[in-house]
Amino acid sequence: RDYESVSSVETFLTCPRAYYLSYVAGLPPKVSPAVDYGKWVHKELERFTRGEDIHPDAAPFVEALKQFLEKKGLKIL
Repeated sequence: RDYESVSSVETFLTCPRAYYLSYVAGLPPKVSPAVDYGKWVHKELERFTRGEDIHPDAAPFVEALKQFLEKKGLKIL
């Protein structure tokens, strides 16, 4: 690599082996089920903000977002 990012330096300082595996060997990071779920929630919230249909299981998250926006006096444009 001809550069280092903040995250790569943090990875090296935290765990040089993780740095090697990720940035030198090029192995993909392990993704936990929680990360996958968080990505799904984020995707559904983005769909909501664009006015698209969302998955029914995402409704509680959309409601929480609506309440947060209302409480803060914010609107999605």
